[in-house]
Amino acid sequence: MLAILAVLAGCAARDDGGAAERRMALEPTLAGFRADTFVALDRAMERAVLERADVPGAVLSVGRRGVVVYERALGRRGPLGEGWLPVERDTLFDVASLTKPVATATAAALLVCRGELTPESEVGGHALDLLLRHGVGLPEYVEWQVLARVGEEVPLGEALQRATAGAAPGTRGYSNVGYLMVSSHLETMTGEDLESFLRREAWGPLGMENTTFRPLRRARANIAQTHADREAGRPYDPLADYVVERRPGHMPGHSGLFSTAGDLTRFCQRLLNPTAEWMCVAEYLLDARSRLASDTSEGGTLRVTGRRGRTPAFDPENTWTGEGALYHTGYTGCLMWLDRRGGVSVVLLTNATLDGNPQGWQDLQREVIREVRRGLR
Repeated sequence: MLAILAVLAGCAARDDGGAAERRMALEPTLAGFRADTFVALDRAMERAVLERADVPGAVLSVGRRGVVVYERALGRRGPLGEGWLPVERDTLFDVASLTKPVATATAAALLVCRGELTPESEVGGHALDLLLRHGVGLPEYVEWQVLARVGEEVPLGEALQRATAGAAPGTRGYSNVGYLMVSSHLETMTGEDLESFLRREAWGPLGMENTTFRPLRRARANIAQTHADREAGRPYDPLADYVVERRPGHMPGHSGLFSTAGDLTRFCQRLLNPTAEWMCVAEYLLDARSRLASDTSEGGTLRVTGRRGRTPAFDPENTWTGEGALYHTGYTGCLMWLDRRGGVSVVLLTNATLDGNPQGWQDLQREVIREVRRGLR
């Protein structure tokens, strides 16, 4: 069945009458959706990108049964002005906080599943499991200038501890600092940077050839620019940019990853349809129950400082994501959404930001999820 779907997906690729609009889709009913679902997704994209212009450019990818069943690229790669090249299905986007599940949490899960780490392993004075679930109460963010003042001869993990000592905890129970601590610890432990480890152990085997912290070395001509003041291919987050540029041997485990919608759909679908090699990793990344031996509260679900029910990679359901769904968003208007019961994933990548017009891309995220949920059969 998967082979048939893959062939159909390839045959269904078509040009919508202009380089700015490229769409690929199976017949919706073959993919297990209502017949009008993909038309509704088309309209949602067109309203956000072409009519309201809330989003400069976007790629939407829906996966099911292990393959891409709908994909649409629309708009331009730059946020302002005329003459920008069009977004294409393989355009790289700065995926911001999607770095956390795709890079850091995945690397940690691989090592946990091999027995080289445990959920209780200490990282910067905290349990690994709590850091991945944002359950420690660390500050949400630290400015790169603060780290630079600590000194670049100081190991990154130690610099983070010094820079945040005595700082107020994050108000949302969400910490970029915690994830950067984890990624730094993993790099010290493995003796290689996060990208090198993941390219060999996860991204390469999954065919995620366009996922990288260093896109300027790979595909300069096909990278979406998130902000007019930031060169395409440079992370929008200045802390992530600092780590890449001035911390040799480290990658920013909290943000700064670049990827394509197709690559991220491969990742999501492997979690929903794990092979034997990925069974343990998928279970760990999608499990809302803590594995800390000392935690017996609420049936094993952590009492975190923020929202309950986080997994080591994703946030739990809320009013718009739907019952039983898991998701993660990024500052640049990006979204990964997984429905375990339906085996469906949604990846939406944009080159918008929270300090631009967040209502526009947030509305698009909600509309897309609503149409996918409505169309499931």
